[in-house]
Amino acid sequence: MDTPRARFYCLRMVKTAAKTMWDVPPEEILDGAAAEGVSLTDYIERHFGLPPIDEVIEHIRSRPPVDLGGMTGADLVREGREEHDAKFDRCSSLTRPQ
Repeated sequence: MDTPRARFYCLRMVKTAAKTMWDVPPEEILDGAAAEGVSLTDYIERHFGLPPIDEVIEHIRSRPPVDLGGMTGADLVREGREEHDAKFDRCSSLTRPQ
């Protein structure tokens, strides 16, 4: 599904990964996947590769615990989604000058 909201979330996800893993503009990754008609995961695996899962798990376990201030991970995700949805709704409701 290619909606503005879906593209917004995909771009955000790819920007996060692109900052830490690759020296490629995130828009290039999104456009490349769309041009090839494949998912972002398939495109990234094909062109950049993904680290083995055991390396990912080892990296996560090596990080210190994070104090979530009494909230659960689900609470934080829900709060973040609500904030992003509200921001997106505000931006998409703006009208262009005639």
